[in-house]
Amino acid sequence: MDFDTIKEKLNKAANYTVRKSGEVVNVAKLKIKETELESRLENLFTAIGRAMYTEHQEETDSSVEISGILEEIDKLKSELYECKEEINKLTKMNTCPGCGKTVSDEAKYCSECGTNMKTE
Repeated sequence: MDFDTIKEKLNKAANYTVRKSGEVVNVAKLKIKETELESRLENLFTAIGRAMYTEHQEETDSSVEISGILEEIDKLKSELYECKEEINKLTKMNTCPGCGKTVSDEAKYCSECGTNMKTE
């Protein structure tokens, strides 16, 4: 093997490594965002419970407050779905439509619930 061939193979390996490390960084950033979104959702669900209990205790109408919280939850759930889809794309995974578990994009069936993953 001559020097140019070795140099070319090293360049290819280095480029592959740079590309893969960039993908790892992107997945890590998305997972942090996913965790933040899930935490915000939990806080909103807690806020709904608090508003309902306050309504019960004080016999007031908190439907406007709850409606606003529900709209925010819908928005965050949509953002969370997009974030998970991007992670799945980068990691070559899919989300099972039956149970929501993450499975390999090569899987024919979900290992958790058995849903057919190759439906067209």
